[in-house]
Amino acid sequence: MKFACLPKPRLWQENSLKVEVWALKFMTMQQFNVPQFVEIEDKIIGPLTLRQFLVIVAGGIVVLFFWALFKYGVIFWFLAVPTALLTLFIALGSLNGRPVLSHVFPLISYISAPKRRLFHREAPVIIIKKRAEEKKSATLASGEVQNRLKRLAYILDQKTNVEEQMVHDANQQMVANDTNNHANVTNK
Repeated sequence: MKFACLPKPRLWQENSLKVEVWALKFMTMQQFNVPQFVEIEDKIIGPLTLRQFLVIVAGGIVVLFFWALFKYGVIFWFLAVPTALLTLFIALGSLNGRPVLSHVFPLISYISAPKRRLFHREAPVIIIKKRAEEKKSATLASGEVQNRLKRLAYILDQKTNVEEQMVHDANQQMVANDTNNHANVTNK
């Protein structure tokens, strides 16, 4: 009788067994609950949320301030009762399924914002770009250079002659004014 020997498992077969064992452990992991109702605020102080409690405390401080000023006078009651009712409405009330406190700050910004909106058209910005001038590659002939230099010297000489004439005329006018002023002083 011959017994057939089973072949020794190869390396990849051993690893696949380990993977199967790990997969079984992974599939039997503990499951966790997914949080629900995350939009609802937590009740911290009795049936009140922290925000509601702070609004009521702020209203109480305002009423206490009125009491310190007016000591149960008629003015105290006219100021304290509406303040307390408004505080309770803001803290505990709801509009359209949302707390009133979430409507208070948008209401304040709406009231304080300007109601008239004006359109001011701004003048368009025009940008003018200068093109780089092409440099003249052609050089001037020596005769043309001499001709230009002579014209430039003539223009400069003319200007100096005109300037000298203007200075001479101004000096003569000053002398004439001085003699007139001297004559006016002696006549007085």
